[in-house]
Amino acid sequence: MRFRHTSTQSPTPSLRPVRQDGCARHALRGRCARAPFVAALAAAGAASLVASPAASQGRLLHVDRFTTEQGLAQNSVSAVVQDSAGYIWVATPRGLQRFDGYAFVQYTSLDPRAPSELAGHIYTVRVDSRGNRWIATPQSLFRLSAHRFALTRVHQGGGISRFVIDAAGRLWFLESGALKWVETNAEQPGAVTALTDSALTSCWALAAARRGALWLGCQRDSVVFAMNVDPATNRMSRFALESLTAVLTGFEDHEGRMWIGGDRGLMVLDPGRDRFRMVDAFRGVFVPAIEPDRGASLLIPTDRWLARVDLAGRIIDRWDPREVFADAPLPRDLDVDREGAFWIATTTAGLVRLDPTRPVFDHLSTTSSPPLPVPSNFVMALYETRDGSLWGGTLRAGVFRASPDGSRLDGFRHDPRRTNSLATDEVWDFEEDRAGNLWVGTADGICRAALPDFICYKPPGAANIVDIAKDRDGIFWIARGSVGVTSFDPATATFGPSARQPRLAVSVYADRDSGFLWIGGEQLFRGRVGNGRLALPLDTFSIAPSPNPLILDLHRTAEGVLWLASEAGLQRWDVANRRFVPVSIPELSTTTVFSIEEDGQGRLWLGTAHGIVEYSPSTGIARRYRRPDGVMSGEFNRRAALRRRNGEMVFGGIDGLTIFRPELVTRRRQPPPVVVTRWRKVTSRGPVDASLDGVTDVQLGPGDRTFTLDFAALTFAPGPARRYRYRLRGLSEDWIESADHSVTYATPPPGRYTFEVQTAAGTDGAWAEPGKSLGIGVVPPFWGTSWFRTLLVAALMTLLWALHRLRLRQAVAVERLRLQISRDLHDEIGAGLSSIALISDAVAASGNGDGGRAQLARIGQSARGMVADLRDIVWAIDPNADRLEDIASRMQDVSGDLLPGIPIAFRAPPPEQLSGTVGLAERKELLLIYKELLHNVARHARAGSVRIELNARGGEIELVVADDGRGFDPANARPGRGLRSIRERAERLGARFDVESRPGGGTTATLALRRT
Repeated sequence: MRFRHTSTQSPTPSLRPVRQDGCARHALRGRCARAPFVAALAAAGAASLVASPAASQGRLLHVDRFTTEQGLAQNSVSAVVQDSAGYIWVATPRGLQRFDGYAFVQYTSLDPRAPSELAGHIYTVRVDSRGNRWIATPQSLFRLSAHRFALTRVHQGGGISRFVIDAAGRLWFLESGALKWVETNAEQPGAVTALTDSALTSCWALAAARRGALWLGCQRDSVVFAMNVDPATNRMSRFALESLTAVLTGFEDHEGRMWIGGDRGLMVLDPGRDRFRMVDAFRGVFVPAIEPDRGASLLIPTDRWLARVDLAGRIIDRWDPREVFADAPLPRDLDVDREGAFWIATTTAGLVRLDPTRPVFDHLSTTSSPPLPVPSNFVMALYETRDGSLWGGTLRAGVFRASPDGSRLDGFRHDPRRTNSLATDEVWDFEEDRAGNLWVGTADGICRAALPDFICYKPPGAANIVDIAKDRDGIFWIARGSVGVTSFDPATATFGPSARQPRLAVSVYADRDSGFLWIGGEQLFRGRVGNGRLALPLDTFSIAPSPNPLILDLHRTAEGVLWLASEAGLQRWDVANRRFVPVSIPELSTTTVFSIEEDGQGRLWLGTAHGIVEYSPSTGIARRYRRPDGVMSGEFNRRAALRRRNGEMVFGGIDGLTIFRPELVTRRRQPPPVVVTRWRKVTSRGPVDASLDGVTDVQLGPGDRTFTLDFAALTFAPGPARRYRYRLRGLSEDWIESADHSVTYATPPPGRYTFEVQTAAGTDGAWAEPGKSLGIGVVPPFWGTSWFRTLLVAALMTLLWALHRLRLRQAVAVERLRLQISRDLHDEIGAGLSSIALISDAVAASGNGDGGRAQLARIGQSARGMVADLRDIVWAIDPNADRLEDIASRMQDVSGDLLPGIPIAFRAPPPEQLSGTVGLAERKELLLIYKELLHNVARHARAGSVRIELNARGGEIELVVADDGRGFDPANARPGRGLRSIRERAERLGARFDVESRPGGGTTATLALRRT
């Protein structure tokens, strides 16, 4: 049956039944869908376009097309396949790509170790029984393991454009006249030559046959033929293919038929026959691929259509969506995904996905496929009459009527040449009277449908009718904007008086149980009605405040609860407080609710300014559906909402009709697999991008500041956009829900964490478990590791031990100094005092005289010596005399006392260059060595002058004492006690002491001391 459209104004156009629509998912696609009330269109025949009399147009509701605009590397695609995880792999002349439903990603960006040739021309990609992916390039054959990025170059040679994997798991290909095979399951696969024959030159692997044989396609000297080869026996059988000039594909079915597709049709070799025959339905068409379908049938794409055929060659279903076949692109490959959709790789039109399953949300408009043949997509009102017809009113294109069986669409418009046409093309509402007559509310009156005519009536004053409600007496109550509310009796076609108390009436609702009439505008009123009269004055009720509080719809549910739709959102009647209270849910914030409909489960379906919202009053759960979910209309209209008798919901908006069954939208579905597709981190050196393929753990280092994880539910079917929830266990046990498929975390403290993500299997709040888990290890900085703590403790203990040793050495040094001072006091001061005592005794015994005076002189000399020694001791232990400047000053003072009468040249740097201090022990020993040197000069040198230099270079002190005396020969001289004492003291100080002298040439003594 053909779907016909008629109009009271224009000739009747016929519609060609087309089986597909454009579709959207994850913002990559545009989507259209078939409306259920034209379901008969899906069964309409197009037999005239198909050669086989058994051909029928298959139901195809959804088409996705992917090109370079959606991220495809090139619009020329040579192969497509779905792997065991659910990813789609695409071979193009510009590399191998993986598709997860959100983005096409180059394999070389997934695996940085991949050779560059995988970013070039890819001949084909296939998946074996274990899930390994096999990739052929002009240079090599690769195996990519099933669960991770473990790439193996299996063979490198003459360009393997085609290969075949048989049931035993062997991959077959031809190279330079040699038939070779690879064990796909081997740990280290390699090519093995099975047969070499010149007859195999110019042949290629076509299909795997039963019992280990192979089918080859060959072309030699412009002759095209097929060859059956048995590698076990080296037997080769040749079969002519006269009707073809190129062999493109082959397949042997389970009954032993060999199917071959070529540039001019489809040929088949029946079991027991020795000649291929042409399948008439495909004569002259381009057949590039043959794919076994579920059941005993085959899927065959051509340059004109996609067909499902039985094993007898009869076409069961045929699809020819305009988006795919209008420009006759050449298909090259076909794969069926786990959801039953067909993926077609084309030569010029990119990648196409055809889905024969019905989408959750159907869309019908002038741009859908098939198109809704009406002059306008702006649907203002919807109504279903008693006979099941669907009526729609448009903004400026009149009304349309779809017959109950969906086979006919009639359009009606205002015709100024006809008195019995629609009053105007601006239609606002419908209502049916008790007699079953349909009335149409328009901007210029109310009209009764007496098809093909309309009988119209105008109320007094402005005729604008924006809403109609029928009370329990069958009287219509009409909202007329600024005019107020007017009653209309459809039985007598008479208008009652107008109630002008509401200054603006845009919506009316007649409660048939209570007899109240609710009137909505900028305020909400209620009054009792009876016999076509409205009792005044009206009661006024408060609603939620809004800058423009326009009341657009009222609806009473099956449980008797009254709901209100307004620009302030959704509101519920509070019986106890006699007022409407707002429903506060994120899905309705800052949006206008135009209409309210209830399904059989008590859920409310709301047409809003931003899609359709489902709200369950019993649970408080809400869900918004928009374009990513398949709802093509972005904004819906207030009277264009309808629940049909069969349970279908129909919503009209500015872009046509959206039709769905609530139970299909909310049902729990088999969850798709969830995968973590990619991870990125920001380090101290910048961002780092990496991808995941079966990896169960990732590592974050001390310099990693943030990390981002991308995930995807691997489904490509139309329907609601995926919802996710995720958490990072170890950091938080709370789930976070999101429609986004990416999450970013600041790097947590060092430790072990588990990232978990799940997808929703339905809109009832159920989540598919267990989802996907990914281990995340955060490596602490080196100062947070156990080995560093151990090392730190050991270092601290060593430091404490060293400090203890230092203190001990210092204590020993102090003790030694005390002993030294004690000895000095004993030896020098004590000896001096004893000498004074003995001399005093001698003076006392001898009496006065010259001898006494000499003794007294010796006493004075000893006392002065003791004072000098005591001054040296006190100076050596004085903490305020530890600067190098003080040492230089002391040395200069001592030199005059020890070398009386000898000219002395004392040189020392200026005070600012004598910075730093000298330890107590070093200071004392240095002074003693200096004095000993001067004593030696005074006793032995007989010098005429002495030069003394004190220098400070870096951390070293240099003392030089030089005289011009008689000198000596150091090689022959016997060291005296003075020099031995000096050398011993120098050794204790760790200093270097040198003496240079020659007879008659004076002596120079140098002491170099490293300051501590």
